[in-house]
Amino acid sequence: MKFLRQILGFLAGYAISLASSLALFFGLHRPPQIAQPTWFMVLTAVYGIVFAMIAGYAAAAIGSYATGFAVGVAIFVASILSLVSDPGAHWSQYIALVLMSPAAVLGAKLRVMRRS
Repeated sequence: MKFLRQILGFLAGYAISLASSLALFFGLHRPPQIAQPTWFMVLTAVYGIVFAMIAGYAAAAIGSYATGFAVGVAIFVASILSLVSDPGAHWSQYIALVLMSPAAVLGAKLRVMRRS
């Protein structure tokens, strides 16, 4: 049962992160593969941090701290893979690597602290 909760927590957390990113870029018609104005990059960073924290928190709430941590690792790995495979602008991948992946881990940590 615990393993199932961890799997479901990971899937829910990563889905939150992925869906929020897709909603931002598709909703505002701004592809992440091309350079964007500074204001949009800052908006993306803040938005991404908030939703990554929510994703990590939700994953930890369903599973455990390790589940939320795994969401942060998945964001990190997906960003690395995107950096390597995408010849376009890399600003969104750097935001995910440097800000969003740690924010997901922080969200998981906040959930654990709330339980205590």
